[in-house]
Amino acid sequence: MTTIFSIGNIAIASACAAAIGLASGFKDSGASNLTAYQTKLAQVDAIQSPFQVQSVIIGDNIGTAIISQNGYLIEVAFDYEIVDDSNGVLGHSDMTIDISSLQINSILNTATGKPYSDWTMREDHQQMIAQIRAYVDQRGLVGGA
Repeated sequence: MTTIFSIGNIAIASACAAAIGLASGFKDSGASNLTAYQTKLAQVDAIQSPFQVQSVIIGDNIGTAIISQNGYLIEVAFDYEIVDDSNGVLGHSDMTIDISSLQINSILNTATGKPYSDWTMREDHQQMIAQIRAYVDQRGLVGGA
């Protein structure tokens, strides 16, 4: 456990490090456990997302996607730029997309076939953007990904 500061016999530990260690069952043995925990956390985030990208079509700095969520199909349009995502590692190039705007084109209830008004919120858009980016990265739809 990491000690933040100590006063006499009282030491206050990082609650985050303790929670990570207890929740994941890791022993406190260093950075490799943190990497493993972050990988598990990313997997859980992907599973817990209510949005699932069905398809993405990208052109020159514009794209469209079909996203499903709890019985609805959401068609979106987006603007993007291709950016280097190598995190400053020399000799390494990892290209990805940076979505600058997202627009809901239509929402369709899959059970009834009826269209719905846009009921999405800012947080929904952020999750959709993350899911589209992951879809593009996993399938290598941009050069170097």
